[in-house]
Amino acid sequence: LLPFLLLVILLLSFSREKRASKRKLPRSLVFALIFSVAGFLFSTLSLLWSVNKEAAWGSLETNLSFLLLPLVFWRYFRAGRFPFSLHQLDGYVAGNLLVFGMCLVRASFRAIRFGGAVFINDFGFERNVFTYAEFSQFLMHPGYLTLFTGVSVLYLLVQVIPNKMWASWKSNATLAVLFLFMFMLQGRMPLLAVLLTAFAFGSVHLAKSWDKRMALRAVVGEGMASGLMFLLPRHFYQRYLAMPDFNYEISAPVSDFNSATMRLAEWKCALKAIQEAPFVGAGLGDRTQKLLDAYALEGFQ
Repeated sequence: LLPFLLLVILLLSFSREKRASKRKLPRSLVFALIFSVAGFLFSTLSLLWSVNKEAAWGSLETNLSFLLLPLVFWRYFRAGRFPFSLHQLDGYVAGNLLVFGMCLVRASFRAIRFGGAVFINDFGFERNVFTYAEFSQFLMHPGYLTLFTGVSVLYLLVQVIPNKMWASWKSNATLAVLFLFMFMLQGRMPLLAVLLTAFAFGSVHLAKSWDKRMALRAVVGEGMASGLMFLLPRHFYQRYLAMPDFNYEISAPVSDFNSATMRLAEWKCALKAIQEAPFVGAGLGDRTQKLLDAYALEGFQ
């Protein structure tokens, strides 16, 4: 569905463009275009040595998104306009709030069924219906959903609030709800990236155009966020502040792994698979099987 939507947006850019802009393309966009085209061409070429052709065609369809997205931004940059209107971006924010509401309703029903927010899953681990995968996995992985929600937060901070596009109470309330959603999703890296970006942009904005009211709102917002940290349950601190232990045994039980060591083990197995064909790869349709073979060879559970 995503490649189809990107293709429609790309075609619309040709039909709506009145005259091409003579502006020089940003170097970052040039590199993105070069790498996306080269990567897609190489993926297409790998069909020649892929054994599982059916899986290869499915992966190629996914890779098409990485080709189309830079092309979409290139076309709209030449047209001198952004690919989405402000009304569409407002709808995107509303969509994030709707997803938050769906997650809350489902989690509330599950909490009633379990007799509380905390329960023991089938593997014997304690889980909370209002956090992380238990909260949003039925719709999307919490890490990805945190990233998409962060886009709404940045839109509010960069476009809506500085330009006073919404009423003050509306923008502040929406921002608070979206940040609460991101904390409950517990996508640490996207949340950290959004917080750092928001802090950097806010600092630059206040330095360029000092506004006492805006500065006061920023201080109050930071104060409320800091106060919220003291009210969070202990497992929030364990999730956000605990440093992972990078010592692990790759053939150990699942309980030996955390989000960091799991990735290290996966990368170790991926290097084993890459060593078999370092230049041309395993083929677009055979990557998964080669990785599973490396898992079995290394004893990765």
